[in-house]
Amino acid sequence: AAKELGLSRRNFFSKPGSFPRYTDESFELSPVAKRYYDSGVPFLFKYVPIWIGSLIDQIWFYVVTFFALIYPIKKLVFSYREMPSEGYVKDAYQDLHELEYIYRTSDDLATLERNLKKLNAMENEIAATWIESSKLGNSYTLRNSLARIKNETAKKIEALKARQASLQ
Repeated sequence: AAKELGLSRRNFFSKPGSFPRYTDESFELSPVAKRYYDSGVPFLFKYVPIWIGSLIDQIWFYVVTFFALIYPIKKLVFSYREMPSEGYVKDAYQDLHELEYIYRTSDDLATLERNLKKLNAMENEIAATWIESSKLGNSYTLRNSLARIKNETAKKIEALKARQASLQ
C-alpha cells in the first residue's frame, strides 16, 4: 500500500517513486525493511491476506520442524506394534523351511512321524498366537504353506507304511 501511495501522482509533498525509501541512514534498517528493499513484496502476500501471510512467514520453520520430528516418531510407534508379529512370522517360516527339508530328505518313518507332530504343534501355536492386523496376510500364507507340507508329510508316511506292509 505504501509503495502504491508513493507511486501515485496525487501525492502533494513527495515525488512519485520516492516513498517508501531508506533515506535517513542514522537509524538502523529493520530486518523486515531490509528484506523488502532486497527482494520486494514477499511471495505469500501476493496471494493471501496480509495477516495470514505474516503468520505463515513467522511460524513456517516451527511447523516444518514439528512435522519433521513427529513423522518419524509416529512411524516408530506404529511399527513397534508390528515388529513382534513380523518377527514371529519370519521365525515360523524359518522353522517351516527346516521341517520341509526334513520331509523332503528323509525316508525314515519315525523321523517323518516326529516331523508331523512338530507340524501339528506348530499349527496349534500359530492359531493361538496374536498377529497384528497388517501382518494377517502373511500369517494366513504361512498357515496354507504349513497345511500343504503337513498333507504331503502325511501322504509320504502313508506311502511308507503301505510299502512296509507290502514287504512283510
